[in-house]
Amino acid sequence: MKIIHFVENYIQVTETFIYNFITKSAQYGEVAIVTFQVIHQDHFPLPGNVRIYEIPSDPVLARKDLAKLPWMLWQRLTGRHIWYKEFSKIIAAFGPDLIHCHFGVTGVFLTDFMRHEKRKIPFITNFYGYDASELPRRDPVYAAGLTRLWQDSSLVLSEGPVMSLRLQQLGAPASITRLSPIIVDGSKYPVRPNEAPALKSPIRFLLIGRFVEKKGFHLFLEAIGRIQHELPDFMIILVGSGPMMETYQQIIAHHGLGSKVSFEGMKPLSACIQYMLSSDVLVHPSVTAQNGDSEGGAPTILIEAQLVGIPVIASTHADIPFVMGYDDFLAEEGNVDDLSRVIKRFAGARDLSEKIAAGRQKASLQHDMKNSTAYRDILLHFQS
Repeated sequence: MKIIHFVENYIQVTETFIYNFITKSAQYGEVAIVTFQVIHQDHFPLPGNVRIYEIPSDPVLARKDLAKLPWMLWQRLTGRHIWYKEFSKIIAAFGPDLIHCHFGVTGVFLTDFMRHEKRKIPFITNFYGYDASELPRRDPVYAAGLTRLWQDSSLVLSEGPVMSLRLQQLGAPASITRLSPIIVDGSKYPVRPNEAPALKSPIRFLLIGRFVEKKGFHLFLEAIGRIQHELPDFMIILVGSGPMMETYQQIIAHHGLGSKVSFEGMKPLSACIQYMLSSDVLVHPSVTAQNGDSEGGAPTILIEAQLVGIPVIASTHADIPFVMGYDDFLAEEGNVDDLSRVIKRFAGARDLSEKIAAGRQKASLQHDMKNSTAYRDILLHFQS
């Protein structure tokens, strides 16, 4: 079997889920990655039967950039993008049985390529979050492209049932919508020692992710700030970066939390695992942002945390309940008072061993690539 993975940039450091799909597919045949830009490749070693093709992206026409103007006019008249020719060569040489598009944008690109080049190759499109939430609302060109995608894509894949429903609301036929839970390599996650009957002091709250609204970190800082005097001693560890940093700092200053908060910056997955091993609880109270951006499915870090064995405080947002092995510490999405209640409930917990075991079992059976069968079954369906 020959599989092409089509992704805009290979690979963002936060997109381990794409890397896992690629390495899983390499178990069933030859694999090629087609991308407009190769980045961070050193972080993601590939099996020997995987090759990478970097294709040219369309030039961006800047003011007074007259050298590109003739090409831009030609592209508008013909509908042919600059990368079509190179992609056609790759397809002719590689001969794929299936093309797997990662993110809806790439799926739309491929749909239009197939139509323009008059090709008939089975392809599937994986949606991950903003491509099913915010982007269709703010970009009418993309939204129109999704209509073509629903007509041409063999299958559209979602992380969980909430995202599946969202895709159907956008027009995807239920007949081509399939659940394909995020997969991880469970062998890469060491297991924390069994939790003591009571939490140690200070309680170490860990938050890992981009500093953007949908992650809900600002809600946690507000929630814990309101109840800080009702809790045992604690500290907050924030791993990541992003545009919400100033907002976080304002909340921290308002509640006088400065001495309890440590900003650690962006870290690779290996370092994030070490943070999980040394912390008491991972916090990820996701929320739909004001611009409509959503997790879509559920953050991969919640799966990873359950495999490691660190307890999780999260929200009922999107498909988070679908990936969690327990719901004891799920707060109502966007509800700061309920999040405060959950934090206090966690701080008063006496024995977390049963919850940790339930979380590890759910993550292992549903998401560990050695156990999960959903993606394997999808690939084998297209085997020639």
